[in-house]
Amino acid sequence: MGDSYERKNLVIPDLFAEKVVYFAAPLVRHSHLPFRLLSRSWGCDVACTPMTIAKNFVCSPGCRDSHYQFLKEDIPCVVQFAATDASWFAQACEMVAPYCHGVDINTGCPIKGHVKKGYGCALLKKPQLVCDMVREAKGRCGSLPISVKTRLLPDLKDSVEMARRIEMIGASWLSIHGRLQHDRSAVVPVNLEGLKFVKSAVSIPVVGNGDIFSQADALNMAKVTGVNGVMAARGILENPSLFLGTHHPPAQCLSDFLYLSMELDLPYKVARKTMTWQLTGVTDRKEQNRFSELEGMEKMVEFVEGLCEGMQ
Repeated sequence: MGDSYERKNLVIPDLFAEKVVYFAAPLVRHSHLPFRLLSRSWGCDVACTPMTIAKNFVCSPGCRDSHYQFLKEDIPCVVQFAATDASWFAQACEMVAPYCHGVDINTGCPIKGHVKKGYGCALLKKPQLVCDMVREAKGRCGSLPISVKTRLLPDLKDSVEMARRIEMIGASWLSIHGRLQHDRSAVVPVNLEGLKFVKSAVSIPVVGNGDIFSQADALNMAKVTGVNGVMAARGILENPSLFLGTHHPPAQCLSDFLYLSMELDLPYKVARKTMTWQLTGVTDRKEQNRFSELEGMEKMVEFVEGLCEGMQ
């Protein structure tokens, strides 16, 4: 999977005492090593890996080798797993512990296929299982921080109860998406008051998530809710430098991503898919479509170099 390193040199929970911590959310197909390195170099504090099924990670060397690449420079990194069983989750945590600075349990993914299999939002109805996962992982991994990513529940009192149980069992922090399971992001805005209500009920750090597309959005969420950290998903995918206050990725940011992708041998089709998102704010749909059809890294570099010249 790559290089292991000493976790004791950096403890993510300590970061919350210093500032509002900026997170790059787990993004399926996009939170690969080049993107994690890029986001941190452009204003993000902590980057997460894509969500992976814990059992698959434990049982399949192919899964580990194809989806997980780490470097000593990949700091700090949080690995996210989906699980339906405490033992599989704890085993996965133990295997990945030398390579990361924390592991997160996904209890907030609303995708129907995952929920039907018992992952993601299905765990919102099983708080005891979530607590069992945290307990067993901590028993196996000692000081490795374990966090939980979740969503608001229809009754905020239930959200508070779940958050308190997660805190009592020893989770290091809690990330909360400020929408319900069935809320559509294009229709329902993030519930800042709901985040504030849950945040005020616990002592562990809380990271807010939802509708973060600019530095102003992040600052406003922190101000209104009092959260200790802010996590961006779609926003940081479109603009990896959003936490620095830019309205779109600068030319150097685009160039950096291609350089990292080539240096770390990211397959060009994967790099192309990620970079297409980054072009959203810097070129029109016609040019984005043209880029998405390019074959090979050389043609992608040529396209981006030409685009960057026009951005200078």
